[in-house]
Amino acid sequence: MTSYISRSTLHSPPVLLLYLSFTTDTYHSSGMIFLQNGDFRRGLPTLDASITYMSNLPASAHSFLAGPDAGVMQLPAFSQILYNAGMARQQMGRPDLALPLFVRAIELDSTFSYC
Repeated sequence: MTSYISRSTLHSPPVLLLYLSFTTDTYHSSGMIFLQNGDFRRGLPTLDASITYMSNLPASAHSFLAGPDAGVMQLPAFSQILYNAGMARQQMGRPDLALPLFVRAIELDSTFSYC
């Protein structure tokens, strides 16, 4: 007997939240490991993938986790990912690419402190 996960199950808030959180953590962790080893070619795309996953975290996943205000819980982690990606670009000698990431991280931090 073959078991499978249906499409409706994959798109349900608890499964989607679990998938996105594992994917985001995996990309962020592996990206930081690549960068610590000086491998910008592989580190930056993995950090960018982590940013993409955090940006696409659905509102339904936030509301399932802890009610309508739960999205706030993701902000510190997301700002840390943005900050790390900005630092990596600055270390590469590209402050022009780092600045927008730093600005976005600061905006998220200020949003979190006022919530």
